[in-house]
Amino acid sequence: MKFLEVVRLAYGIVLIAVPAAALDSVATDDSSLVARRVVRILGARHVVQAIVTMGRGRIWHQAGAGVDLLHAGSAAVFALVKPEWRGPAAVSSLVSLALGAGEIQ
Repeated sequence: MKFLEVVRLAYGIVLIAVPAAALDSVATDDSSLVARRVVRILGARHVVQAIVTMGRGRIWHQAGAGVDLLHAGSAAVFALVKPEWRGPAAVSSLVSLALGAGEIQ
Protein backbone atom coordinates (compact mmCIF):
# COMPACT_ATOMS: atom_id res chain seq x y z
CA MET A 1 0.00 0.00 0.00
CA LYS A 2 1.44 3.33 -1.04
CA PHE A 3 1.61 6.32 1.25
CA LEU A 4 -0.68 8.32 -1.07
CA GLU A 5 -3.35 5.62 -0.89
CA VAL A 6 -3.24 5.70 2.91
CA VAL A 7 -3.50 9.50 2.94
CA ARG A 8 -6.42 9.42 0.50
CA LEU A 9 -8.20 6.71 2.47
CA ALA A 10 -7.76 8.56 5.76
CA TYR A 11 -8.87 11.85 4.20
CA GLY A 12 -12.00 10.22 2.79
CA ILE A 13 -12.86 8.58 6.10
CA VAL A 14 -12.50 11.92 7.92
CA LEU A 15 -14.79 13.62 5.40
CA ILE A 16 -17.40 10.90 5.86
CA ALA A 17 -17.13 10.73 9.65
CA VAL A 18 -16.96 14.43 10.54
CA PRO A 19 -18.14 16.52 7.60
CA ALA A 20 -19.07 19.50 9.81
CA ALA A 21 -15.52 19.67 11.16
CA ALA A 22 -14.17 19.63 7.60
CA LEU A 23 -16.52 22.48 6.68
CA ASP A 24 -15.65 24.44 9.82
CA SER A 25 -11.93 24.07 9.07
CA VAL A 26 -12.33 26.18 5.92
CA ALA A 27 -14.26 28.91 7.75
CA THR A 28 -17.57 28.43 6.00
CA ASP A 29 -20.83 29.49 7.56
CA ASP A 30 -22.65 26.68 5.80
CA SER A 31 -22.68 23.49 7.80
CA SER A 32 -26.14 22.62 6.51
CA LEU A 33 -27.41 19.13 5.84
CA VAL A 34 -26.80 19.62 2.11
CA ALA A 35 -23.22 20.78 2.68
CA ARG A 36 -22.51 17.84 4.97
CA ARG A 37 -23.95 15.41 2.42
CA VAL A 38 -21.79 16.85 -0.34
CA VAL A 39 -18.69 16.50 1.86
CA ARG A 40 -19.63 12.88 2.70
CA ILE A 41 -20.10 12.07 -1.00
CA LEU A 42 -16.69 13.53 -1.79
CA GLY A 43 -15.23 11.53 1.10
CA ALA A 44 -16.79 8.37 -0.31
CA ARG A 45 -15.20 9.13 -3.69
CA HIS A 46 -11.78 9.31 -2.05
CA VAL A 47 -12.34 6.06 -0.12
CA VAL A 48 -13.46 4.22 -3.26
CA GLN A 49 -10.57 5.62 -5.27
CA ALA A 50 -8.07 4.59 -2.58
CA ILE A 51 -9.48 1.05 -2.52
CA VAL A 52 -9.56 0.76 -6.32
CA THR A 53 -5.96 1.91 -6.75
CA MET A 54 -4.47 -0.08 -3.84
CA GLY A 55 -1.84 -2.42 -5.13
CA ARG A 56 -2.75 -1.75 -8.73
CA GLY A 57 -0.48 -0.85 -11.60
CA ARG A 58 0.49 2.49 -13.05
CA ILE A 59 -2.50 2.69 -15.41
CA TRP A 60 -4.91 2.62 -12.46
CA HIS A 61 -3.04 5.46 -10.77
CA GLN A 62 -3.02 7.47 -13.98
CA ALA A 63 -6.77 6.98 -14.29
CA GLY A 64 -7.10 8.09 -10.66
CA ALA A 65 -5.05 11.17 -11.47
CA GLY A 66 -7.47 11.93 -14.29
CA VAL A 67 -10.41 11.69 -11.90
CA ASP A 68 -8.60 13.97 -9.45
CA LEU A 69 -7.80 16.55 -12.11
CA LEU A 70 -11.40 16.54 -13.37
CA HIS A 71 -12.61 17.07 -9.82
CA ALA A 72 -10.05 19.82 -9.22
CA GLY A 73 -11.23 21.66 -12.33
CA SER A 74 -14.93 21.33 -11.56
CA ALA A 75 -14.41 22.39 -7.94
CA ALA A 76 -12.42 25.44 -9.09
CA VAL A 77 -15.25 26.46 -11.40
CA PHE A 78 -17.75 25.89 -8.59
CA ALA A 79 -15.65 28.11 -6.31
CA LEU A 80 -15.85 30.91 -8.86
CA VAL A 81 -19.57 30.55 -9.50
CA LYS A 82 -20.77 30.04 -5.91
CA PRO A 83 -19.15 32.59 -3.58
CA GLU A 84 -20.82 31.08 -0.50
CA TRP A 85 -19.03 27.78 -1.21
CA ARG A 86 -15.74 29.34 -2.31
CA GLY A 87 -13.70 28.16 0.71
CA PRO A 88 -14.72 24.49 0.70
CA ALA A 89 -14.65 24.25 -3.10
CA ALA A 90 -11.20 25.84 -3.31
CA VAL A 91 -9.82 23.51 -0.64
CA SER A 92 -11.38 20.50 -2.37
CA SER A 93 -9.88 21.62 -5.67
CA LEU A 94 -6.39 22.06 -4.20
CA VAL A 95 -6.49 18.73 -2.34
CA SER A 96 -7.59 16.89 -5.49
CA LEU A 97 -4.92 18.68 -7.51
CA ALA A 98 -2.25 17.62 -5.00
CA LEU A 99 -3.51 14.02 -4.87
CA GLY A 100 -3.69 13.90 -8.67
CA ALA A 101 -0.12 15.15 -8.94
CA GLY A 102 0.91 12.47 -6.47
CA GLU A 103 -0.78 9.79 -8.55
CA ILE A 104 1.24 10.76 -11.60
CA GLN A 105 4.57 10.20 -9.79
